[in-house]
Amino acid sequence: MLNNKGLGLGRGLSSLIPNRNIVDNSSAPEPNRAINDNAQSSSGSTDNNQLLYLSPKQIRKNPYQPRTTFNHQELEELAESIKRYGILEPLIVVLKDGYYQLIAGERRWQAATLIGLEKVPVMVRQADDLEVMEISLIENLQREDLDPIEEALAYQRLIEEFQLTQEQVARKVQKNRVTVANAIRILQLPKDIQEAIRLGAISRSQAKIILSVNNPKDQIRIFKKIVNGGLTVRQTDHLASNYSVKRKIKDQGVNLELAAREERLRQYLSTKVKIVDSGNGGQILIEYYSAEELERLIEYILRND
Repeated sequence: MLNNKGLGLGRGLSSLIPNRNIVDNSSAPEPNRAINDNAQSSSGSTDNNQLLYLSPKQIRKNPYQPRTTFNHQELEELAESIKRYGILEPLIVVLKDGYYQLIAGERRWQAATLIGLEKVPVMVRQADDLEVMEISLIENLQREDLDPIEEALAYQRLIEEFQLTQEQVARKVQKNRVTVANAIRILQLPKDIQEAIRLGAISRSQAKIILSVNNPKDQIRIFKKIVNGGLTVRQTDHLASNYSVKRKIKDQGVNLELAAREERLRQYLSTKVKIVDSGNGGQILIEYYSAEELERLIEYILRND
């Protein structure tokens, strides 16, 4: 028998895959025997969490895979490792409409296909589309395989396709809600900047700073200076502050002192802030874009209370 710990599953995956008995047929006399697409239990459905050996050709790609790019050199290195040691951790699949759909382990599946491996170990489980996407996302997050854009798109897809809130997504992937909200905000940036983030030309922290600047043209200017000048996060923050102050002076005709105060609030709250001065008093207007963003701002304002 194998248990979840023996399969090397992370904490997030273990929470989605119950600790049940798993049939290990890897020690059978003929471990490479053919297993057809209709391998089922006597009850008419595939046993949940049963370990089988399948041809890679019997497995189809996961349509909910959040990772969109795979490094070919890393795949070749993994293929060499599999040649020497075999596949140490089974792939996770679900039997769907008469075929096996991959849930987790795409790099192992691609590497096995690359070297023409006849059989791969798989763990068959029952899962609906939401669970398939959850497991795929969690596996990649645990391995830190996703770039910031892939991560943001995965969160956004969970929200849009399965009608989840940011809070629900955060609980499922075991992250702070503010972390999920900030990740999704990256998708508001121009496409050129998103592509640079995907390629690692600028960091997640620098992207967050660029987001604090309202004008898209200014965002592009800052982005180009980061790339061409090799700016650090601190230098990027200083540059963004200068752009924000200058833009307010140019567009609104506000005084330098008021603009500087707005900028201090903007940096602290990581959102748009406007001070309306009426002489002896005035208003501070703080923008937010969702209920989750409002909750984040309230936490920031009250956290030292």
